[in-house]
Amino acid sequence: MSREYIEFLYPEASFRVLDIREMNGSTGIEMPEDCYGFRFFKISSGLLPDVQESNTTTYYLGKEVMTLEDVEREMPQEKDLIKKMKENKWDKVVKTRCGDFHHFTIDDRLLKEGE
Repeated sequence: MSREYIEFLYPEASFRVLDIREMNGSTGIEMPEDCYGFRFFKISSGLLPDVQESNTTTYYLGKEVMTLEDVEREMPQEKDLIKKMKENKWDKVVKTRCGDFHHFTIDDRLLKEGE
């Protein structure tokens, strides 16, 4: 048997280092105001506590997903972000509700606020 957990994600400047809660069969998610996203994972009984069966999907609470071309065109002043995207070969980033940017993969999902 496995237990399902949700991990809330916060900006680096946040004092919250790790916020993991057991789902307990709940389908509703109460989002902390200062988080920018979340992801689910399971821990199977019998496995070591630090061995996770991770879901690769991260759900971002955000404004928009941007390609490198979008960032270069709309935000040329974001030189560090542009450099990071090029160096890491990131196709897309997401601008979160906290105003920061994160790598956005094909498995990730954008949840626009109010939807």
